[in-house]
Amino acid sequence: MEPWMRGLKAILFDLDGTLYQDEAFPERYVRYMLEEALGPEEAAKAALEGREALAGKRALRLGRFYDPQADLVLACRSGEPAGGWSWDGEPIPPQELARYAACFRPAGPRRKGSGADGVDGACRSGGAAKAAAGAEAGAEAGAEAGARPRLAEPNSEAPELIAAGDGWGIAAAVGRRHGASPQAVEAAFGRVRREMLDGPHAFARHAGLAQALAELAACGALERIMLLTNTPEPSALDFLEALGMQGLFTELRCGAGKPDGMERCIEELLGQGYRPEELLSVGDNAWNDLLPMRRAGGRTCLVAPYAMDEEERWDARLRTLEELERLLRGIRSTMEGSVSGHGGNRAGRPKQEV
Repeated sequence: MEPWMRGLKAILFDLDGTLYQDEAFPERYVRYMLEEALGPEEAAKAALEGREALAGKRALRLGRFYDPQADLVLACRSGEPAGGWSWDGEPIPPQELARYAACFRPAGPRRKGSGADGVDGACRSGGAAKAAAGAEAGAEAGAEAGARPRLAEPNSEAPELIAAGDGWGIAAAVGRRHGASPQAVEAAFGRVRREMLDGPHAFARHAGLAQALAELAACGALERIMLLTNTPEPSALDFLEALGMQGLFTELRCGAGKPDGMERCIEELLGQGYRPEELLSVGDNAWNDLLPMRRAGGRTCLVAPYAMDEEERWDARLRTLEELERLLRGIRSTMEGSVSGHGGNRAGRPKQEV
């Protein structure tokens, strides 16, 4: 396995799209959002747009951003807007990108103070960016659903953008574009989450991944195994139970408000004496899960079956849960060898907290 695994002391896991995969829900989610407002036929057409976006066949695709006010899709490279398109894929003039310049510009990792105000707190993923996850992005805390970067100054007229970082974000952008009300989105979110757990639309459980995570937790080689999810606590706990993963984490942070909450967690760990290279973030959403860790100098693992509009190079790029299972087993094997050679880790493994 990779040499950097020997130095790990903490792993931060995402939940939705990372510890299980469900490629069918975005289409249903969009349909449920829009059926009442548009009717079944038009809602189905909008759902098809979401499916095409996930397949990389539209201007909107994973890793890009949607400006609902201007009805534009944007790409970012190295902290700068790198392209823009109409919803239907017509390029926009480069001069129109200037108004988005501050939305993506990185300010570097924060080492002191959170600078945040809850779910809608300041987010250093852009020099002046914010993340807000509200009902229109998929229930109260977003449920991994498209945090919206925007300029942080309260009186700024800069655009609010929906980050299409995963299937939830794609669905959020499509729903917003076609006029889904916050109430319709919240109802659709709840319906989709219930379907995921039971019935014909339930996602497939991956017993091998659950076992690999349990073995990693039991071996004691890592000091922290944390779960950070934007999903509200009741739903997150239901999903962990369904996955057979309850009790495997040293700490659960539900309704975490990522990416801002990810940055706060990283800052806390650095303040406790961890070095960046001792931390690994595992997730399917680069904006929420990986970019904050990468900017801080930590390790990153992207787990997603889709192609991404990305230029970042992660420490590991996986597409399936089988690959994630193998990675966790490799980390355990590497860490067990490291611990036996150095007399154990520096702290006992604390009890799981929610």
